[in-house]
Amino acid sequence: MLYSAICQRIPSLKERDDWQLCIAAEAVVVRGPVDLVGCVGGLDGVLLRVGAGAIVLGPLCVRELRPSPTLAADHVVLVTRRYDTREEWWIRCGMSLQRRLDDLGCGDRHVTIAASEARRVHGHDVPTCRVEIHGLSDEQSLRVQAAGLGKKGKMGCGVMVPCTKAT
Repeated sequence: MLYSAICQRIPSLKERDDWQLCIAAEAVVVRGPVDLVGCVGGLDGVLLRVGAGAIVLGPLCVRELRPSPTLAADHVVLVTRRYDTREEWWIRCGMSLQRRLDDLGCGDRHVTIAASEARRVHGHDVPTCRVEIHGLSDEQSLRVQAAGLGKKGKMGCGVMVPCTKAT
């Protein structure tokens, strides 16, 4: 719902696929390229209608991504299609994750994947995974953070952040 509210306020965001949205520590985080700052700057102090409620966004704070040898995301959507068995779903998730990491040049890193709670997207429960990637170089870390993992990044899924505590 937050994604829809933001896109109603700034319609051009709906056409872009180079940004991610997540809520972390009582903050709305919009991650994307530098030119996105001018676009989302208009959200500073804006009242957004979200479902039956409303939120007021605080001041804009711009930060650069920082490298970390370990990244994690609690809600990664790797596979949206339903499979007959949970085992088949896990196999497909693993294959999807490996392809994405290979594409990002991180296919040889140690990865931990675990079940996470489902996220509600467009009225459907979508199963998600917690993913941790260990042993990243600075360059690999920045690449993964900028790209994210999986689907539904604009809905807060797959946003990779530095992790100091492994699970």
